[in-house]
Amino acid sequence: MKEYDVSSEMREARRQRELTGDCFANRLRGAMIAQRVTVHSLCVESGFSEKYITDLRNGHKTNPTIFAVRCLAHVLNVSPSYLAGWSDPYVHTAQVSEITEGY
Repeated sequence: MKEYDVSSEMREARRQRELTGDCFANRLRGAMIAQRVTVHSLCVESGFSEKYITDLRNGHKTNPTIFAVRCLAHVLNVSPSYLAGWSDPYVHTAQVSEITEGY
């Protein structure tokens, strides 16, 4: 039976979470800057609280729901897959909406 080093697996899982969170936070922050959208205006347009948006933007919350990603992407005029770190920047949201429809 193979013996596993649980601590190294936990470190790797934590590293992956941090990378994902940093990626989302960086892309959210970058899209906000590019679109000249403030936290307050993003909150008004998306319906999320300022604390939630700030936590996402600063990387304190690293696991937004699909609904949150889609809402924020729509307001920022980027694709949900871009915000999630799965694609290149600025594929128009309308092009992705057919793929993600129903989620």
